Amino acid sequence: VMRNDLYLENLFFAPHVPIETHNLLSYVYKTNSFQHHKEATRLKISYMTAENDSKKSRNGVLLNILLYIVSLIGAIGTLDTLECRLNIPFKYSFSAVILFFSVFGIIWGITEWRQNKRF
Repeated sequence: VMRNDLYLENLFFAPHVPIETHNLLSYVYKTNSFQHHKEATRLKISYMTAENDSKKSRNGVLLNILLYIVSLIGAIGTLDTLECRLNIPFKYSFSAVILFFSVFGIIWGITEWRQNKRF
């Protein structure tokens, strides 16, 4: 779509053509059918841009979910160090970490769903 649009734009704005060809191109450029075609191309490009942004948004959300899970696993991994060094019981710290990540995960999920309902 973009290549076709750029080709047509370059075709109709050729600087070194005879005046007859230039006048013919300007008449064709001003016709209703060409203007409708140009508008349709512009709408296609804007639709494709919106779809691409939506895909990027979905990929970003999936990446954030994976990072959230990795940080949860890392937090659980540090609980062993807390138990050895600070004598904090593993059961209590594990339940606190799971509760913390669950509450903030639910809040983040609700916020993300409200912002991007197409996901």
